[in-house]
Amino acid sequence: MVGTTAVAVLGAATALSLFAWAQAPARSGSDAVAPWRAVLVNLAPDPAGAGARIGGFSRNHWISSRQKMLSPFGGGQGPIGDNSLRLYDPVKNTWEYVWPAGHANGGVQKRDNHNSLYVPALDEFWIWGGSYLGTYGRLVGDPSRQPYRSGRFSFRTNRWVAVSPANDGAFAGVIKDGPAFFATDSANAWSDELDMGVVFGGSTEGNPTDRMGIIERNPVGPERYRWVWFHGPRPPGREQAHNLMVSAGTDFYLYGGVTGPVGRGLYVRDFWKFDGLARRWTRLPDPPSVGDTPAVTYDSALRLVVVWNNDRLYVYSIDGSRWYDVTPPGLPCVGNQMAVYAPTARLHIYEGGGLCDGSGRAFNRVVAIRLTPRGASAEAPAPQPASAPVRATFPSRPVTAPPGLSGSAAQIQLPRRTWVKVPLPPSGQGPCTAPYGCKHVRPAVNLQNGRIYFFGGDYESVAYPSLFSYSIRDNTWAIEYFKCGAPGDVLPWIPDQVSWAYDSQRNLFYWNGGFTWGEQSSSAPRCPASTRRGPSMTFDPATRKWRVSPFGGQPTGGSGKSGQFSVYDPVTDAVIIMALWQGNAGVVTLNLQRNTWEGRTHAVTDNGQYINDGDWAEDNQPAIDVEGRAVYIVDRGPGHGKCRLLRYNIDRKTVTHLGPTPECHSANEDIPLVAWDSVNRLLYWLTRREKRDSVIWAYRPDPRGGVGGTWERLGMLTADGVQARGNLLVFDPLQNALLLMGGVNWHNEPAPSYSKYLFLFRYGPGGD
Repeated sequence: MVGTTAVAVLGAATALSLFAWAQAPARSGSDAVAPWRAVLVNLAPDPAGAGARIGGFSRNHWISSRQKMLSPFGGGQGPIGDNSLRLYDPVKNTWEYVWPAGHANGGVQKRDNHNSLYVPALDEFWIWGGSYLGTYGRLVGDPSRQPYRSGRFSFRTNRWVAVSPANDGAFAGVIKDGPAFFATDSANAWSDELDMGVVFGGSTEGNPTDRMGIIERNPVGPERYRWVWFHGPRPPGREQAHNLMVSAGTDFYLYGGVTGPVGRGLYVRDFWKFDGLARRWTRLPDPPSVGDTPAVTYDSALRLVVVWNNDRLYVYSIDGSRWYDVTPPGLPCVGNQMAVYAPTARLHIYEGGGLCDGSGRAFNRVVAIRLTPRGASAEAPAPQPASAPVRATFPSRPVTAPPGLSGSAAQIQLPRRTWVKVPLPPSGQGPCTAPYGCKHVRPAVNLQNGRIYFFGGDYESVAYPSLFSYSIRDNTWAIEYFKCGAPGDVLPWIPDQVSWAYDSQRNLFYWNGGFTWGEQSSSAPRCPASTRRGPSMTFDPATRKWRVSPFGGQPTGGSGKSGQFSVYDPVTDAVIIMALWQGNAGVVTLNLQRNTWEGRTHAVTDNGQYINDGDWAEDNQPAIDVEGRAVYIVDRGPGHGKCRLLRYNIDRKTVTHLGPTPECHSANEDIPLVAWDSVNRLLYWLTRREKRDSVIWAYRPDPRGGVGGTWERLGMLTADGVQARGNLLVFDPLQNALLLMGGVNWHNEPAPSYSKYLFLFRYGPGGD
């Protein structure tokens, strides 16, 4: 039993102090405001059906040589079920098989509760032991047939290089005296830096154990490794621990687990670090709570131990030595899921498991958590006096993020709450160029390469109509798609006021409708070697090619003014458009899992305000707060003279009236522009577009989710007195920067600022 084992090793007093049951008071500090935010996203489904259908009692691995996640096994009855091996690419969001299904195809058979490791030095997947293998002979009708209880799979050849009916047989000549299979559902982890693995705990005849083995380099050979038992002081025993331990450099971290007699559901709420160099366990601050079979990963970029525990997401800061609750909206209650951290995409990927709502249903999904810092990594410098104009400080040369990395490797320095002007590119190198300006251009930030992609609009340029991108980080412009493209290309109609959204899961852009000039316009070139198509179309920034989307254009009513803007929600994996629906104001949603559209009318808000008399569902720009599960939009109201702020509640599918805006002008602007600052959690609203008296207001939502938000009027001057003006607004969360650009010189002003510059603004470092 657990208590007896712990006393034998540590002594009674020490053993009692080590136990912290689930109902014990927390000492974690998890109620503090976390420096990170978490977002839940859906990923492409596993072709084998979320691992072992229920997707638990197993372990996924990050295969560093392939930069992909390994998911072993699938559905089916015990050892005659799906024994395939599959790899998932988090950058491309695609799956591939590296070993097919077939219990007699030469690979190891499917099982539960096994030990498994990925060994980077050999580029091999190791597996031994497990449950239900003893039924193999009966299931195949030949009691003499033995399953392969151990195996080594090489990713260099995509073949099983060794299999054996013995638990240690496949490791002959590789591991001296092991490995041992001493318990089911043990915690396993491998340190690449130490070239060493740890196996801890598990269940022996229904009781938790604290036994621990180490696979380390063998200094006397001929085997590369050896198995040694660890007999020093260690944590209490625990079972159902298959995904409770991770390695971080030369250390290993162990989180909670199940203890006590079978079926009692007693959880040990503790957290430990094993120093792989000193070979010593240290107890760390207890986690806020422990549930049934959590999933633990290690974020190497942020140095966080990340735990999905039932319906909560906790992170432990290794540098700060404390716990934080970073649970994102929409996180379901799940246990027994498999988990991996993918450094190429900075995603914590989870597969399968079971819902902990008492229904007994499986969680047959593959999802991910993306963690990002709330603010800049360093405090921005204070504004300089007007005599020394403030300029944006860019890196001396472009810093390119690794492929698929969702975030820039460097963040420019900007002053707080002071605009910075940046010269516009010359004609042909961007949509808004000196001295012409532009209008109706649509921006969207690519969260993988950090560039802002600009589509549609009206502008004077030898490159009209092209697709451009701009990097705030290194201040560079690029033509992503030039005019007619290549012979044989398919490309959009001439875009003007169009819907444009970025899909962060698939790294794609969508054009779903809005106002276009059809196949030709007087300003656009004719493209006899290419084919122009109507919506919907998809642009792939990796290949720089357009293709016809698998879904049709938005089914909205009204003129081309309807549905001219869109946003993407990674939680529901859907594009959301404010548009006319069945003749009334409404919201149209594109479900990208099913490639289907659906719409709802919203004539009255959930707090009783009639809103079918406004224009919010025509040509007004929305802004999405993914974490807050909301889309904000400014409605000019009846007669364009009663401006009001509306919030669409994504999960409840309702609209809330948040009250009047702080100012409103008759014919205020033809497009109310808003942008959501996910770092400082603010909504920006630009009034009167590029006019001389234009202003940006910042709205801070009611922290209780009500209608008590507050407005703040922002200054519009640079440090040297230039007024920031524009008609295009977009927030770059990777750079924590608001970009304002564009304009049309309606009143023949002499060189207005928007004809020479774009403008950047940083409200604060985050968390203000």
